[in-house]
Amino acid sequence: MATDYYNLLIINERTQADLRKLRYCIEHRLVPETIESRVVDDARGQPREFDLLTSTLLVAVVRLIEAGVKRDHVAWIMNHIRSNPGPRKSKLHTSLAADATIHGKGGKVLTGDGSHMRWIIGDYDSGWMKFKSKAVPASEFQPLIEISIDLGRICKQILGQ
Repeated sequence: MATDYYNLLIINERTQADLRKLRYCIEHRLVPETIESRVVDDARGQPREFDLLTSTLLVAVVRLIEAGVKRDHVAWIMNHIRSNPGPRKSKLHTSLAADATIHGKGGKVLTGDGSHMRWIIGDYDSGWMKFKSKAVPASEFQPLIEISIDLGRICKQILGQ
């Protein structure tokens, strides 16, 4: 199965994410390091194209920054999105972010009080997971502030749906 790639102009056109901010997010490595991109050889300026998951995360980063989330917290969120292996334990597991985007299941990732994360994808709900050592245990956690990232909707925008 061939992977589709999207350049920044297409991402900008379909999602209305500011082109300058998209470039900023790439240059400052606010998207996880496993970013999947390729350089277009026959074009001026070596424009890059990104796979669907990376494109989705780029738009999510831009939206978080536009909403006023501090850069350090955006980096924290992206790091944990990248590191979350999902509910599967097999060698063939995919990340929950991939399930929410390229596998078409749709879904959201939520962060609560800057210390916990939660994944809701289809029928799967991870519940709150503790990511900071001094945070309240996940079983007792009720967030006062939640940030919700709808990866499924962003993905549909990129696909032009």
